[in-house]
Amino acid sequence: MARRAEWSELQGRAGRRSPFLNYEWLEAAWQWRRQDAQLHVLCCMRGEDLVGALPLLRKIGSGSGPGRTLKFLSVPDTQACDVLAAEPERLSVAAALADEIVRRHAERDAIILRNLPAVAIVLYDLLHALSRPGLHCALNKGH
Repeated sequence: MARRAEWSELQGRAGRRSPFLNYEWLEAAWQWRRQDAQLHVLCCMRGEDLVGALPLLRKIGSGSGPGRTLKFLSVPDTQACDVLAAEPERLSVAAALADEIVRRHAERDAIILRNLPAVAIVLYDLLHALSRPGLHCALNKGH
């Protein structure tokens, strides 16, 4: 993951006070998950500055199935997940993340993003950026 100071500074600029986007929460979640997963944090940089991040993991495995699916870095107590980006950077961060996800699409079968708050960047900006020809995106509202 990005360094603690960079992450905390970005979270302050983003105005997102969710404890589930805190560096400390994600670090603790990673310590809990590190035995069964690989960390995949997509970071967006503008020069030397961290402007966006999408903390993901992939369950360890091979072939198709769980090992080829990315999910949010979370634990059972995690109540909300999202992209971390400051308001002025939301669209450019979503576009950059979408470009990287599309560029590396052959490495995975799916990205499943759950526990999204109603105002999640994933629900609006990232989903919009990913809705391009040839890429299947689905928003499943469920339990």
